[in-house]
Amino acid sequence: MYKYLPLFLLLLFSCNHIDLVDDEEENTDTNTENTNPSSDEEGDVLSVADIIGGTGQENIVFVDGYIVGYIKGNSLSGAVFGLPSEEINTNFLLSDSPDETDIENIIPVELPRGEMRDELNLLDNPELLGCKIRIEAYATTYFRVNGLKRLYSYELLSDEESEEGSDEPDSESDKGLSLPIDHEALFTGEGR
Repeated sequence: MYKYLPLFLLLLFSCNHIDLVDDEEENTDTNTENTNPSSDEEGDVLSVADIIGGTGQENIVFVDGYIVGYIKGNSLSGAVFGLPSEEINTNFLLSDSPDETDIENIIPVELPRGEMRDELNLLDNPELLGCKIRIEAYATTYFRVNGLKRLYSYELLSDEESEEGSDEPDSESDKGLSLPIDHEALFTGEGR
């Protein structure tokens, strides 16, 4: 009879109520699967200063700014205001001014692999330096500062100051490009 006592005790104690952590409750702050990243209306378009100040953090936002450079290395201190001189095509810097050179006034933008990286990196597209752009992306920490990741769409904007009074875009590229993204597939990993 005593030889079955350990098994009996194991069964007895395993039948007691065990409190489990509610995974759903724990992940509410970091779960982005249920976030509706894009809608027909863009709502408020944020500035680079808004993102620097923490507005929109951990949400999908629209941000307007100018492409002013890229980051070489692994921190904002590696900011380069200008074109890449080496094979760096994974990010660019966004600012509220096309002439910005102060790292306190810029945010890094991650370029995901694929079509958008090919179309927006400064290494392959030097003509984008100084261009105004509207980005739909996830506002979060990038290079240890407030920045943008998970680029969903973008649109190149014409800069009213440089159009010299023209209301019509000069070329097809000035009209902007907005690429639709399957947001659900990004979060679930489907479609890769």
